[in-house]
Amino acid sequence: MLGLQAASSTTNTRASSAVNLKQGVVHTSGARTETFVVDSYWTIGDKIHDGLKKAVEKDVAVGIWRMDFNEATLDASGNITSVPAEFGMAKPNGLPETEAVNNLLHANITYNIDGNTQFAFWQARYRT
Repeated sequence: MLGLQAASSTTNTRASSAVNLKQGVVHTSGARTETFVVDSYWTIGDKIHDGLKKAVEKDVAVGIWRMDFNEATLDASGNITSVPAEFGMAKPNGLPETEAVNNLLHANITYNIDGNTQFAFWQARYRT
């Protein structure tokens, strides 16, 4: 599934745990938790919307990419050659739908990342 989103934000927090000892408390860092919050828009009858709805209903993880086109590398002609990105498997926490604007569905979706995201570069492939 590929869609264009208006805005996104991420959190990458680490839980902390405390162990009580006779001499005091030892604090240690725990597991990391990552979430992507994506402000998304679809047209009515869009297959992206239908796919996400099924993923929520069946509790299925989907692959999600977060690309930063502001940091894209360009070639001499101004074409994009690579874009820094993060990839993770995530379960959307729901698919809320707000009122339609000019045949658009809008949802602000939180994706709970399973494990950690992986840093990668998306590279453009051109046919000559």
